[in-house]
Amino acid sequence: MVALRIPKNRSELRRHTGLAPLRANATQWGSTFTMLERYVRIRDEIKRVDAVYDLLQEDTLSTSAVRILLDKMAEMFPITRPYLSPDADIIHSLVFESAVVKIAEKRKAELTPEDQDAVAPFKLISEANVPAATTQQRARTRTQAHSGAEDFATALLRSDDAPS
Repeated sequence: MVALRIPKNRSELRRHTGLAPLRANATQWGSTFTMLERYVRIRDEIKRVDAVYDLLQEDTLSTSAVRILLDKMAEMFPITRPYLSPDADIIHSLVFESAVVKIAEKRKAELTPEDQDAVAPFKLISEANVPAATTQQRARTRTQAHSGAEDFATALLRSDDAPS
């Protein structure tokens, strides 16, 4: 079929009918304006969510304050409830999660063999079994861990001298 948007072909079409095809650039701008209108409409809510997430990153925020903030966010934006509720289905390993909770609540005696296997990669080496390392040795270990397959954060978690 002949392209009717080309001026020569448009003039031929006008001889037969009053209808004319839309120009391609007119439809592109329409979708852009629709997107901008939607952004302007939700901009205030975006600022509120950003303010809450900025506050969540502060070190001085207590756990109860975090829970209150997340509950309020779920109230304000019901679509976030499955992700922000205390029983959210975003936990990747229930065994690991329960083991971490038991350790955090100082209930290590309740750890099952599955729990111990889940947290074994994060177990610190006992200081009694290993001679004290010098600062240079620790730095070298961190550098090697950083350049290896293991990431720097995991290496720091496993090291005995986590920065304060």
